[in-house]
Amino acid sequence: MSSPTDPPTLTLPPLPVERWWGDHVRETRWQLELYRLLADPVFRGAGVPHGDGRPVILLPGFGGGDQTLIVIADWLRRIGYRPHTPAASWPTSAAPTARLSGWSAGSRR
Repeated sequence: MSSPTDPPTLTLPPLPVERWWGDHVRETRWQLELYRLLADPVFRGAGVPHGDGRPVILLPGFGGGDQTLIVIADWLRRIGYRPHTPAASWPTSAAPTARLSGWSAGSRR
């Protein structure tokens, strides 16, 4: 029996015996979402207010690289903004006037 001054001990649940291989059907969902996005009129700029050429700094999500921002950078460029990524060289004069925006394609389960 433990006394009231003993620190509490943590017990962890046992690890599953079977290995989890992921959900292969959901892993291909990004392709369907990309096709749906490419077919949307908003992606082509229909009904979207156009920008005035201001720079926009795009930051990738945790563990993502600049290649994950290609689609949104292309869209922002098409509607009149100047997107920049941290790895790209951009003039320091653009930094103080840049609008910082975030984008996350978080999971919706």
